[in-house]
Amino acid sequence: MRELRSHRERKGRRTAAAAGTALSAVALVALAVLYLPGALVDHDLAGGRIGPKDRLSAVNDVRATLLQAVAGLAIFAGAYVT
Repeated sequence: MRELRSHRERKGRRTAAAAGTALSAVALVALAVLYLPGALVDHDLAGGRIGPKDRLSAVNDVRATLLQAVAGLAIFAGAYVT
C-alpha cells in the first residue's frame, strides 16, 4: 500500500511539473507576441517619433525575431530532453 502511494505521489509531482512547464512556455510565447515587441520598439526609439506604418513594421520585425528565439529555445530543450 505504501509503495502504491509513493508511486502516485511521484506521478502527481511529474504531472504538476509538466503542467508548470507548459504554463511557463505559454506565458513566454504570450509575452513575446503581445507585450515585448511594442516595449522594445518604444525603448529603442527613446521618445523619438516615427510614422504608424514604420512603427508597426518595426514591432512586427521584433515580434518575428522574438518568436524565432522562443522556437530555438524549444528545439534546444527538446534536444536536451531526448
